Amino acid sequence: MTHFSFARLPFLMAAVGLLAVNPVQSQSTLEDIRVLFSTNCAFSSCHDATSPAAGMNLTGSTTDIYNALVNVTPTNPAAAGKGYKRVDPGFPENSFLLHKVGRDSWDADYDLGPGEGGEMPTSDDLDSEDIELLRQWILYGAPLTTQVVDPSVLEDFYVAGLGLEGVPPPPAPAAGEGTQIRLGPFFLAPGQEVEYFYKRPVSFDGEVEVTRTHVFFNEVSHHFILYRYPSAGAASGYRFGLREILEPGAAPDADVSIVAAWQDAYDIALPEGTAYFWDDNEILDMNFHLYNASMDSILPCDVYVNIYTRPRDASQPTVEMFSQIIPIDLLEALSGTGFVGQSLIVPGDGAEYTFTDDVVFPIPDAPTWHLWYLSSHTHSRGVDYDIYNRATGEQIFEGFFDIDYTFNQGFYDWEHPPVRIFEELYPVNMGLLGGLRHTAKYINSTGSTITWGDRTTDEMMLFFIQYTEEPLPVASGLDGAVLEPLHQVTLFPNPSRGQAELSFQLPEPADVSVEVYDALGRLVSTPLQGSMPAGQHSAVLNPGNHPTGMYTVVLRANGEQAIRKWLLAD
Repeated sequence: MTHFSFARLPFLMAAVGLLAVNPVQSQSTLEDIRVLFSTNCAFSSCHDATSPAAGMNLTGSTTDIYNALVNVTPTNPAAAGKGYKRVDPGFPENSFLLHKVGRDSWDADYDLGPGEGGEMPTSDDLDSEDIELLRQWILYGAPLTTQVVDPSVLEDFYVAGLGLEGVPPPPAPAAGEGTQIRLGPFFLAPGQEVEYFYKRPVSFDGEVEVTRTHVFFNEVSHHFILYRYPSAGAASGYRFGLREILEPGAAPDADVSIVAAWQDAYDIALPEGTAYFWDDNEILDMNFHLYNASMDSILPCDVYVNIYTRPRDASQPTVEMFSQIIPIDLLEALSGTGFVGQSLIVPGDGAEYTFTDDVVFPIPDAPTWHLWYLSSHTHSRGVDYDIYNRATGEQIFEGFFDIDYTFNQGFYDWEHPPVRIFEELYPVNMGLLGGLRHTAKYINSTGSTITWGDRTTDEMMLFFIQYTEEPLPVASGLDGAVLEPLHQVTLFPNPSRGQAELSFQLPEPADVSVEVYDALGRLVSTPLQGSMPAGQHSAVLNPGNHPTGMYTVVLRANGEQAIRKWLLAD
């Protein structure tokens, strides 16, 4: 099977605007740490130039301290045996210094194992904000000269009590069932917005199938996306540690592929018989975008990712699951005639503007995508997002649904958009006569034109999709038959000034219901309900005393559903 991989966030989120960055201070973070070491009596006496404990002199210049710590193997055999460094740039959990100074009252993840000695300094002179300063420096890549965190932000969080609630550590997968990786915490000042990438290797015992990815992060997060590099060589151009999206060279290139994307923290458990295929040594890139809407409190930002795996077994074939992020103007960007988002221009006059784009492969033998997952993404001016089967006109995603895609709530919630899971994979041929069409609507009342951009004050138009490139047979329970998706679903006339007719074809006998919902998500009528044989059928939609306006018609049959919008005109 040919897999088309073209979605990666930097390409989609061309940086036409600036995100707020960490406040610039008068000296580097390592200089702040040098002052901390020199003023702490335990450090200055135990790790001085005369008789430095463990051969570690922490009283010299910033360059001396850097050379004594960064990428240096600890003298402690137990710590060295774990692969720790005194400071491992980008990886606080692999930095022995942080395990030595950490306390359970600060973060229980940083304990000391057998043979690793006692806590340092023994006087317990370091406060939580001091230990946190060390962790932040390491998390941002342990730079020699850069200021990566404002110490006053840490003092406000730990000392002044101005911290918002963080993310409680979730249980990790059981031994042999997967692994847990953590990004964070890092700290946002009031009103601060950031977007980071974070490169992270993860190892398994041989090639594995990933069957589930469960993430936990802050409720105010804008998005979290998990990417994979195709090889260690492709990843080598990107440093470890947090990388801001606007840092030169921070955004990965076209080779990376998306694993999954989240706007809300939840569990993505793939359908039985499918998995992501991973090698034993993977390198991931984690992309996290947050905005601290509080004007007086510090936001501690954390992500925990539980990755559930099983060994790859050639004797039990599994269908590979793929993922993409699909933006507006995709084909123009791929063909070199434009860039992503070039047509997304929303005037600030308060009128409603609609944007539509098609996703097709203009090539012979175009693939068929068997859809499992759909979700959308806009910023705050988005008021609707719909996706259609381009060949049949069937609507397969309604932006007015709630996040669990259980009912039409009558509006589009851009912060918590719906996630549609197809219980039985929905096939779409992606050739010129098929493909997908996505349509989004915006209302911008700011008085200023808004265009594509990274910030939440800019706009975006894209959807997340997961699919296989080969079908999954799913038994329907009807004598072992295989239930295919609903076919030839049409609503005519539409708009209508009177009754309309919903026509559809059943490939197999089915329990059928047709329900009509108003713009507030209230059920107003059920034109059809009951068991029906295979073949062509229709349901008459009678307006009755319904007021004019937009209605949503939902057809359900044996676990499948099709959705159409019906405009009842004057």
